[in-house]
Order: sequence, then structure tokens, then C-alpha cells
Amino acid sequence: MRRVGGLHDQSCLSDTRWTGHHRTCTALDGVDHRAELVGPSNEIRVHSGLGAGDFESEHVFYGFPWERRIGRFEEALQIIKPMLRGESVTFDGEFYKTDNAFLIPKGPRPDGPPIMIGQLKGGPRMKRLVAQYADIWNCWLASSDSHPEGYQESLDAMMAACEKHGRDPATLERNVTV
Repeated sequence: MRRVGGLHDQSCLSDTRWTGHHRTCTALDGVDHRAELVGPSNEIRVHSGLGAGDFESEHVFYGFPWERRIGRFEEALQIIKPMLRGESVTFDGEFYKTDNAFLIPKGPRPDGPPIMIGQLKGGPRMKRLVAQYADIWNCWLASSDSHPEGYQESLDAMMAACEKHGRDPATLERNVTV
């Protein structure tokens, strides 16, 4: 079963609005589908919002395994990011395998659409993945953490993770969902 979601927004009529999937769980679809949803559309202001899936219920509902979701997400990122950048990808991982996979049609931006990775109180591994793969970090504040102090703690931890993994924190755009 393939879940399909479209990009519905008036961003194409504005020079300031962006649209995209806020956060789609890569475990619930083929990685090629994640790239196909936004890759060809990157002429407009579109981003690709990705995540590992924070809720067991969304995995169970679609019949996907909850276990090892971060490892599955990391492999998905190793495939999706180069595909969005116009590269062909051969990958032999534990969860995914590709043989010269590429995206047609490729959008006009050489670097593809920005990748936004969301996390709900992510641990060190998710912070590393944001530092390595994301153009935009989406700080998802759960209802009990929807206050400025909760954001500041998450922001400080994410900026420290960027430095730890060799990324200039200033190059990571920030988005907050409350």
C-alpha cells in the first residue's frame, strides 16, 4: 500500500511562502516515493519534511515495524538526499537496497529542495542525523514542552550537536512547531 499526499498550498502564488510535507515518516513508504513527492516540484518554494516517526501507533496502523526506526530512517536519508540532489544511488543496507536509483524528472534547482527533519525530544542519534542531513531543523515541542524554556533547551542541544558533528550551527535553518 502506498500512501499518497499532495502539496496543496498557494505558495506558488507568493514569493515568500513555502510549502511541503511538514514531516513524513520514511518508514511508512518506499524511499523513492519520498523523493518523488517533492523532487520534481522544486522550482516552487517546496521543502521535504522527513522524520523517523515518533509514535508507535502510526507504524502499527500501516503494518510497519516500530523497532529500529532510527536505523531505517538513517538509511532512507542516505538514499533520499542524493536523489534529490540529482545523483543516482546504489545502496545495499540492512533495510533498503537500490541499484542506480535516480529521480526523473529532476527539478531545476541543482541542490534539490531543502530537507527539513523533525524530531520530538530526539536523542543524540537523531540530533546527529539533523546535523548531517537537514537543511532545516523542525523542533517539535510536545504539549508539555510548549514554552520558551523547552525550545531553548532543544535549541542549545541541537546547536551543540551541530558543533560536535562538524557543522556550523548558523547553516541550519530553524522551524518550531508548537
